[in-house]
Amino acid sequence: MRAVLAVADDLSGAAEVACHLIVRALRTEIVLDDGVVVPSATCDLPVIDTDSRQLPPSAAATRVGSALGRFARDSSIILKKVDSLLRGNLAAELTAVLRRPAGNGPGVRVAVIATALPALGRTVVGGVARVGGVPLRETAAWRLERAAAPESVAGAVRPLPTRLIGLDVVRAGQEELARRLARAAADGVSPICDAETDDDLDRVVAAAIGLPRLTLVGSGGLAAALGRHLARPPADEPTTGEPDMDEPDTGEPGADQASRTARRTEHEGAVAPRGVRRGGAAGGLLVVVGTADPGARAQVGRLVAMGVTHLPLSLGGPATDAGLPGRIRAALDRGPAVLTIDPDGGLVPERARTLAGELADVVRDIPSISACDLVLTGGETARRVLQALGVNSLRPVREIHPGAVHSVTGDGRSVVTRPGSFGGQDSLTRIMRALRPPGHARTITNERRIP
Repeated sequence: MRAVLAVADDLSGAAEVACHLIVRALRTEIVLDDGVVVPSATCDLPVIDTDSRQLPPSAAATRVGSALGRFARDSSIILKKVDSLLRGNLAAELTAVLRRPAGNGPGVRVAVIATALPALGRTVVGGVARVGGVPLRETAAWRLERAAAPESVAGAVRPLPTRLIGLDVVRAGQEELARRLARAAADGVSPICDAETDDDLDRVVAAAIGLPRLTLVGSGGLAAALGRHLARPPADEPTTGEPDMDEPDTGEPGADQASRTARRTEHEGAVAPRGVRRGGAAGGLLVVVGTADPGARAQVGRLVAMGVTHLPLSLGGPATDAGLPGRIRAALDRGPAVLTIDPDGGLVPERARTLAGELADVVRDIPSISACDLVLTGGETARRVLQALGVNSLRPVREIHPGAVHSVTGDGRSVVTRPGSFGGQDSLTRIMRALRPPGHARTITNERRIP
């Protein structure tokens, strides 16, 4: 099996990738890179959060280059996770990845770019990112960004030289697709691959995997395709005829990945992995929503309807309220609670990191918070809260729904991370049921997820 190193620009993205790369006997670990932390000695497949989404392009490139210098070693494959909506410093960070020496021997790295995320209706057709079939630039997805959305994937990574690989080529067969990717690499350009389905992404990975000095660039959809590829037994390894422990035998051979994911997550609340310590009255469950997006407000409303205590915070300056952490603790002693923000002046990218830091300071000061399970929405919020609590690595467990990843800390506490823009109105209630199902204190028996 070729070595893999994954790099993401925010924590929720890193968790999403890590969850997709839980395969075979590999131990995957999410590392909150701060220039000091290293993966544990038992980590086989590190996923690095460079925390660079909100940095200026030059600083983001420097941070990614530094992370690769510390972690890449002779990894055969680098997986660069990018946002499916093309937000962040794509061009600067990808340039930093491709500048890295390609292991031992001559040559340069090849970037195969496939940013589609079919599970959320985010596709790429004709090189144009689309949301629900609508070109990204015609949607409201970038309403909180500083600039207009790029017209195409090529525009998002410019000045990197690229070549479009259309759907007709992606679906022309593995041999033809592999030939086109190899030709682009030989010409010194990065192929951008159209994709509408998970099967398309599977085709891209299967065709690209034979390329030397490979960099895969994409969203969680491409990470999932790589995970499926790595999970396949070698051709000379006999199969046992037993169903995959992660894929229950449903009697539906040939079902697509979206259907398999739906079946797998439908019963996520039934059990939790062995080794996960459930928070009781002394710990509790705290949901931290670091966005003022209307969709998030609707999700919080569903939690309140379930009986969860809602604690809206007016930022900035919550630290001046000395009694606030104690009131939150009192709410947690009664049951799960959800913190939300109501930023004065609106939530804009320039203020995101500051507001997330203020929110993290509030969480840090809650008495006995170190015994609490956490649900953290938004990569910036998740990173700042975990940093404030001294958590620098996580082990991925499972995906509750697309993008909502259940991980555990070194002492067994549950942490669920989720991008702020993900999930329907039932997202937080599904996460709540997964972490606190009826009878959740029962004995945990699932040994597959955490070896």
